[in-house]
Amino acid sequence: MPKPFPEEFRRDVIAVARQGGRSRADITRSFGISESCLGRWLKIADRNDGKTAPSGDPAPAASGDLEAENREVRKRAKQLEQENEILRRATAYFARDVLPLPCSRPSKNDLKGLRPEPLGMTDFSCRT
Repeated sequence: MPKPFPEEFRRDVIAVARQGGRSRADITRSFGISESCLGRWLKIADRNDGKTAPSGDPAPAASGDLEAENREVRKRAKQLEQENEILRRATAYFARDVLPLPCSRPSKNDLKGLRPEPLGMTDFSCRT
């Protein structure tokens, strides 16, 4: 296993890379390290400086804002669902007095004891 680079050397390389004046390939050639090594060092430095969380997500403050926003959105969705349920029930309550009863064909029990009517004269109207 190769010997690790000294911490001071890493800090110098990271400082040069963060200045942004040169490309990563140019920096790695001049310091004699690989691009993946530089990328790993920059990632570790960002994490240590608090620029990113360990999982690579945004900084903790930003994720806290997202969690708070998520809670607010869920709270609002629950409130809207409750309002929708109230409106649905109110509509059903008021509609029961206005809408007529559903029409249906008379059952056999309804027809017992009645005389048969001439053809075409049967009444299949709604019950009241």
